[in-house]
Amino acid sequence: MASVSVTINGRKYQIGCEPGQEQHILDLALGLDGKIEELRGAYGEMGDLRLIVMAAIMTADEGFEAHRRVGFLEHEVDRLQKRGAQDEQRQESSDADLARAIGNAARQIADLARRINAED
Repeated sequence: MASVSVTINGRKYQIGCEPGQEQHILDLALGLDGKIEELRGAYGEMGDLRLIVMAAIMTADEGFEAHRRVGFLEHEVDRLQKRGAQDEQRQESSDADLARAIGNAARQIADLARRINAED
């Protein structure tokens, strides 16, 4: 197991992680520390634990919102795929109708041409 040293709210922590995940952990810690600084700037000094809990709640809320949006987008993709399949079926049907109409017109033209040639 790998580990990485992160600084959150001015304190260093050693965090264990899977090999190759070190930068990801550093980025997450940096984001959490940024939220803590944002809260400190907005509300002034308050207890460390309260800052960390508020930052964690903000982060959890962002994750919840992202999860909700992903669900909505997955539903929208599914709906559009179904609509695309229906549109494709309608197009194939229209193409078949058009091909039949052209075939009928071609037969009528051929019949007319035979009649005209027969009269000559």
